Amino acid sequence: MGRQHTAAFWVPGLLTIGLVTIGLVVFGVRLIPIAEGDRAIHEAVGDGLRAGQRLYAEVYDNKDPLFFYAVALQRSVGALGGWLFEAGCLALAGWSLAGLHRWLAGVPRPRQEWLGGVLGALLLSGGFWGAGQPQLPASALLLLSVLLICWNRPTAAGVCTALMAGFKLISLPVGLVVGACLSLPGQGGRPMVRFTGGAALTAALMALVVQGRGELTAYGQTLAHNLLYSQGLLLQPGNVVEVMASHARTLFLSGKNNVLMLLALATAGFILLWAARDTSARRTQLARAGLAGLVSAAAITTVTGLWAGHLQLLYPTQCLALVLLVQGWQPQLRWQKAVRIPSLLLITAFLSGTLDLSPTYCCLLYTSDA
Repeated sequence: MGRQHTAAFWVPGLLTIGLVTIGLVVFGVRLIPIAEGDRAIHEAVGDGLRAGQRLYAEVYDNKDPLFFYAVALQRSVGALGGWLFEAGCLALAGWSLAGLHRWLAGVPRPRQEWLGGVLGALLLSGGFWGAGQPQLPASALLLLSVLLICWNRPTAAGVCTALMAGFKLISLPVGLVVGACLSLPGQGGRPMVRFTGGAALTAALMALVVQGRGELTAYGQTLAHNLLYSQGLLLQPGNVVEVMASHARTLFLSGKNNVLMLLALATAGFILLWAARDTSARRTQLARAGLAGLVSAAAITTVTGLWAGHLQLLYPTQCLALVLLVQGWQPQLRWQKAVRIPSLLLITAFLSGTLDLSPTYCCLLYTSDA
């Protein structure tokens, strides 16, 4: 009996540890940026910056400046630089979502907080994410900005919003919309003034740095090129409505995961509407801000998006919907508690479009055979 009791005690624990270890290894492998395609170009640009070349003038790609400065830093760190950056961004996003859960609940609930953080990290690294792309750091900074506003730190939130724009300028309207919705209520608009002041000052300082490097004019020309490209030959020609319809078909109807993302967008909207009707003022405030951000992200994506990766712009506000769901869904019955975490995992995968790992594995096999 003693041996059976010991086995019954240790075996489930060892199985849990083994599964968690395997999960961490698999998840960690996915975070390795593979130097192929766009990532190879990004690393070449980063190496050019390290060699003293000017961005957009002497070494070129059309992403935003902070992203390339970060790639140059990753290359300076060494082989693990890219992996550490991706892991750090996901950790920052997860920590921000855990903090939002605590703010919503009003009391510490460590297990529930980190459940929301881990699920958010899974969502951000879902089907339309790829290691080494600029959207992840922008998403992490947007979520940190939301947390800082909720903590009544609007100036710091504005700083994060401006830094987010330095990584992914197209995310700026989403950050401003969410920030405005959270800052405007109460205190006579002072938080909004501090938020915009922090953002404007940080943006001005970044512009001075870029100008000091002799890159600002060329960056402006790159932005103009990006705008023309987003409305260019890859789309059906016509008036504004026809171009937007072409964007929407490309992004949401060109494959099964794209269609799934359209359904996920509607689901996130439903969750936010559900939370906005709550009696809790904090849940209502965050849900309304998230809903406004989701609508703005969907509109920007429909106007400018071309590739599947552009759907990542929807991820941060979907993370807000997810943390509201995690915090608001507290079942009482035993069977409900048993299915809660598996159900949340399925919902997270659904909101991300997919959690298909095969593209990463294919790249690893390709590079190992080369």
